[in-house]
Parts: sequence; C-alpha cells; structure tokens
Amino acid sequence: IALWDLAGKILNQPVAKLLGGTFREEIPLYSHWGVRDPLSREAWLEGAQALKEDPHGFKAFKIDIHHVLGMPMQQFRPSIGPRDARRVNLAYSYAREALGDDIDIIVHCHCELDVPTAIRVAEAVEPIKPLYYEDPLAPGYSEAWMALRRATRLPIMTGENIELAENALPFLVNQAVDCLQPDLASSGGITGVKKMADLAALFRIPIHLHNVSGLALNMASQQVTAA
Repeated sequence: IALWDLAGKILNQPVAKLLGGTFREEIPLYSHWGVRDPLSREAWLEGAQALKEDPHGFKAFKIDIHHVLGMPMQQFRPSIGPRDARRVNLAYSYAREALGDDIDIIVHCHCELDVPTAIRVAEAVEPIKPLYYEDPLAPGYSEAWMALRRATRLPIMTGENIELAENALPFLVNQAVDCLQPDLASSGGITGVKKMADLAALFRIPIHLHNVSGLALNMASQQVTAA
C-alpha cells in the first residue's frame, strides 16, 4: 500500500488512476449496527430511528450473529437447535421491521458456524432478504462452502480472511460465493487485491472491500474501489 502511495505521489496521480482509471466517482458504504437486547422489538425500533436521523445516510448495515446467539465473536458454535433458530429469526425480523425495505441488512458472521448451523441460520434469515450472508464458515475453501451453496438461496459473501489470489481462486471456479470481500491489510495489499479482482472479473463475481483498520486503510480502499 505504501509503495502504491509513493508511486502516486511521484507521478502526481491518485492510485485509482494508476490502477487503470476510475470506474465510479461515488462509493456506497455500509456500517455496523446492533442493539443491546436483540430479542427486544422496542430496542430495534428505537435504534433504527436514531440511524435514520444520522446524517451519514448509510443504506446498508452488518448485523452480527454472535450477539443473537449470545456468544463471543469468532467462537466456534456447533449445530444449533430449533430454539436458537427461532431466536435468529426473531432478531433479524425485528431488525428488518425497524429498518424498513430501503436499508439493506448483511447477516454478519465471523466463521463461527458448522454446515448444519449455517444452513439453519440461512433458513431463519431468508424472510428478511439480506443483501449478503457473510463468513458463516471457516475461511478456507472446502466442500462445506458448496454444501451451503446447494442448501440456500441467500447470496453468500466471504473474503476478509482469504490471503492472495490463489486462495480466492477455488471460490471463483466453483461459484461458491456471490461476492468476494477482500481486505487490503490481509489479502495481499493493493497488488494482491488487484489480482484477486481481475480473477473475479473473469467469473463475473463482484468484489467490495472489507475495512476495520482505520483511516489509512480507508483511504487506500477508496482508491481501489474507485478503480
């Protein structure tokens, strides 16, 4: 990232131009959202009102599964039963009711689930029509991703933990996901993610970038996304 930034300074060009030119002038963003009690309809309604008054105007939010299941983030959760599935359905239904149909919801996991649980969660959230079902399974490619793909109609997304284009390739070749979400800090920097994006384009699979790492990565992600 630093070397691309230096090249841009030397040539007096934004990195997006060095990558081939700007594909877009404006970049839609998403954010995170959740409430203290995910099984409280009132909590979702109150929280959504504050979001809608926020001048940033986000039109999509990631909502975490681990809060709903009552477990630490990234802790492996073996197969859930009907009661937990009902909790998931209830919480995301409240979120959809509170946000309305004009704001998208990404069902946000952190690779915590096994295949049966991922399928149950997918069934539970299907009524809210999420924008994406993100990172439900362990990050490396395996037959587990195809088992989930065959079992759900939800659009699946992964990528923040995929390192380099060669590790993204099996997801693309097998059409295991609907979107790749690499992170410049962990997926190979600007050069590595550019290779990943070029590969994804061959398979007509879009990418968008993951970023929880501060302002410098945010600026770099803007340049790559603009291109």
